[in-house]
Amino acid sequence: MKNLFIHVKVQSYSSGHEIFGERMFRYFYLIWDKFRYKNNDESEIVAAAIYTYKGERGKDKRYVYKLPEMENEILIYNFKTIDVEKIKLEKISNDNPLKLVFKMAKSLLETNAIDEDICEVKIKLAQELRSYDKVKNNNQIKALVDFLEYLFLIENPELEKKYEKYKKENGGAFKLSIDEIRKLHYKEEGREEEREKAKEERISIATEMLLEGEPIEKIKKYSKLSEDEIIKLKNKLSNGLQSSH
Repeated sequence: MKNLFIHVKVQSYSSGHEIFGERMFRYFYLIWDKFRYKNNDESEIVAAAIYTYKGERGKDKRYVYKLPEMENEILIYNFKTIDVEKIKLEKISNDNPLKLVFKMAKSLLETNAIDEDICEVKIKLAQELRSYDKVKNNNQIKALVDFLEYLFLIENPELEKKYEKYKKENGGAFKLSIDEIRKLHYKEEGREEEREKAKEERISIATEMLLEGEPIEKIKKYSKLSEDEIIKLKNKLSNGLQSSH
């Protein structure tokens, strides 16, 4: 079964002289390198940038790498973009809870909102999400709340505390602070790292046994890899040995 990794980057300011498209390409490559190359995973990867500021400067849609000595581009990387300033809310399904988020984001952008306004909007949106029948479970609510933190930035620490207090007093999904949500995320990341390490050890065992000419059934028993994984590894080793001669 293939997974779909969706990388979303919220950009709330113009990056000035820095090429934002290049950052998007770097993020994409890091994900590609981890899942498609190192883990031999065939999952698909999609990237999107969400621009939450006014104006056109820095709102890249692609990254082009080109050397001045060469006529043609060496690399062109395109990525999806959502510009909150220009978003057409009527084109977003009412079944999509992000419509609520973008509706309030667009309103804040049009009115040049200050921290007090952003704090009130975050609380209002949190209240609407709690009663929104299209949000299926607490995990979806947590994901939207986490997304909300990056879409609406509050610089005033006292106002940010006010929002945290609201979430804790209301219990349920909002009882978790963003820091706690992040801790859960990093805990899952730690488990992922453990799984990756265990996988690397199994591949190492299988590699040694293949080089020693052990049968596939025996390798399956000791490495805990599937037969398909062992055959792929065997073919990879064979190709590597052939190219070295």
